[in-house]
Amino acid sequence: MKFVLLLAVIVSSALVAFGQHARVEANDIKVLEGPRWTGSLSYLDYSSNKTTSIASDLIVERLPDNERGWKFDFKYPNEPRADSSSFVTIAPDGTSFNGQRVISRLRDANGLTIVTESEGTDNNKKAMFRFTYSLTGSTFSIKKEVKTEGSNEFFERNVYNWTR
Repeated sequence: MKFVLLLAVIVSSALVAFGQHARVEANDIKVLEGPRWTGSLSYLDYSSNKTTSIASDLIVERLPDNERGWKFDFKYPNEPRADSSSFVTIAPDGTSFNGQRVISRLRDANGLTIVTESEGTDNNKKAMFRFTYSLTGSTFSIKKEVKTEGSNEFFERNVYNWTR
């Protein structure tokens, strides 16, 4: 009887733990606002199968009409034609960020790490994308990993590293 009761407690605890979803909060992203972030973008060039790095800056501004939305301005000082902007939002329940499902959110002594996933295509192949957003007091990075259909492993597609 004690074993059955213990087993029931363990199973129900596991169900509660796995049923909880990681959530992103507006304050997690708010800290990115302010002065320009400067750094680089390193990416896998499919034509040469080599990693290439270019200078990159990031400016994050909150959208005036959306407390859960930001404009991310990606700047490339040596390639200004590549500059781009994206509008990033957090779902009201915090379970999606930038249209990506939030997989984990970990705050520890080193800072904050948020991991998200989404589906799409990469190099004309169906793929699963995993994004890792890492933030400390003075550094911010976004790593994009790709797992193409039929593959079991993710590989690093690109990574932004900035400081301020």
